[in-house]
Amino acid sequence: MRKTTIPFGCVIISVMILGGSLRASAAPPHYKSDPGHNSNDFSQLSLGASHTCGVTFDGSVLCWGNNLNGQLGNGSTLSTTSPSPVSGDIFFARVAAGDTFTCGLSDNNELFCWGLYVDSSGVVVENHEPQLLDTELVISNVSCGSVHCCALTEEHQAYCWGHNSHGQAGTGETSAQEGFTLIEGMQFNTLLPGGRHTCGIATDGETYCWGANNYGQLGNESTDGQYSPSLVLSTVSFQKLAAGESYNCAIDTNGEVWCWGLVDNSTDQQLFVVSPEKVSFPSDLTVFVDGRIHARGHVTCVEEYERYCWGQNTYGQLGCGDRIDHYTYPVRCLNEYSDAFNLVVGGNHTCGIGAHYDAWCWGNNSSGQLGDGTTKDSTEAVMVQHILSDSEDCSCVAGRKTSMNLVPLFLLGLGAFFLFRRRRQMY
Repeated sequence: MRKTTIPFGCVIISVMILGGSLRASAAPPHYKSDPGHNSNDFSQLSLGASHTCGVTFDGSVLCWGNNLNGQLGNGSTLSTTSPSPVSGDIFFARVAAGDTFTCGLSDNNELFCWGLYVDSSGVVVENHEPQLLDTELVISNVSCGSVHCCALTEEHQAYCWGHNSHGQAGTGETSAQEGFTLIEGMQFNTLLPGGRHTCGIATDGETYCWGANNYGQLGNESTDGQYSPSLVLSTVSFQKLAAGESYNCAIDTNGEVWCWGLVDNSTDQQLFVVSPEKVSFPSDLTVFVDGRIHARGHVTCVEEYERYCWGQNTYGQLGCGDRIDHYTYPVRCLNEYSDAFNLVVGGNHTCGIGAHYDAWCWGNNSSGQLGDGTTKDSTEAVMVQHILSDSEDCSCVAGRKTSMNLVPLFLLGLGAFFLFRRRRQMY
């Protein structure tokens, strides 16, 4: 009987491929099944000064970009140019990014934060993994500006915390930083922290702002700061609201867009208005009755059937393929894409979720905040790279996932072995 030696290379290849096939069939230990979605599908994004975080449909949070203060939440301070999972076995429903930190709302209505931030007691801390904020409240929503955050309870009570040098926490006074504090006597449906100010739509339909007002961002026809909610003087009622660095924009109940504060921050002039003024679009028929609006830094984007952005464009963050500022009028951008973007604005970059739940980003990429595996700025949308989960194997090239079926590769290796064995028996 002839002894047949199995080629070592064939064994290794076959075992590796089979092992990959077995691993690909296993589900992650903490995966929350959501039919129709995988672990790389995003349900929500939030952008900081130079980092990006997103919630996936399985309740995970992925972050990428600047990690100097641990704002990516992965236990390190190393920045990354592609998505990195946040540490811990926490299922998240929403995430909110500040300049140097990130906060997340879990699926059981608890608040967690990580990075360099002010905790619920008013102390500045730095944590590189999610830490529970001791609020003893059932939180329904959270949003963050540059250096402070606000949260809403199911009873529409409003709480703010963080840096409070301009009274942006709404406590009626200023302080270096403020702990988790109730805004007394008012209830809100929406709260949006900006740079050093905060705005919200109350349950009575009125819009209020408080904090810094050096550019009229409180909309009360003055430039005096306010340490508690101040009524925005407007002839219309707003249904959607967005807060930028020193300005705000909103959609009224008729679908028209209004802005107030520092509406033009171009290098040759600074134009600000102290009460809401209507924004002119190329067509008078352009309205956003069911639209979305988002602002941060000095960029505003509004979308429904069409997408318009305006403001600073130093890094191409408007997504129009150029670096020309557009403060005078909104410009249609990204309309060559068929995906219905849910646009979110960051410090100097912008991202959106496409119709297939992929994440796309454009603008400044100095810290890898676009998530495409590079640090190269882009004036056009680039796809955020997918991560390799325990439930799938993929080849990620230029941010695009190409599925690999490992079974044919295993059969190919097995066939190579039998062919080699047959040839040995012939001689």
